[in-house]
Amino acid sequence: MVDAILPSPATAPAPTPGARPDAAHVAREFESVFLTRVVDEMLATSGSMFGEGPADGVWRGVLARAVADGMVRDGGVGLAPSVESSIAAYTAARGGGQ
Repeated sequence: MVDAILPSPATAPAPTPGARPDAAHVAREFESVFLTRVVDEMLATSGSMFGEGPADGVWRGVLARAVADGMVRDGGVGLAPSVESSIAAYTAARGGGQ
């Protein structure tokens, strides 16, 4: 739901339709999604920042995505390079992804 509200600025522009996204793009997006979940859980346990009711969950999710995207843009937590190397190894093992 948050993705529909706030696109991820931390990642490179999405590839053109029909083209395969490169490993670096996928790895950064994976790290951003992972960090969004982590930050969202941290915010959920810290009490309500946006009042009570359904808006709290929506705005918490928007804030979590923005924080996660900023973290990835500033270098992340080191998850993306590991994921990227795993994608590259998998692609190489499959014969270049064909």
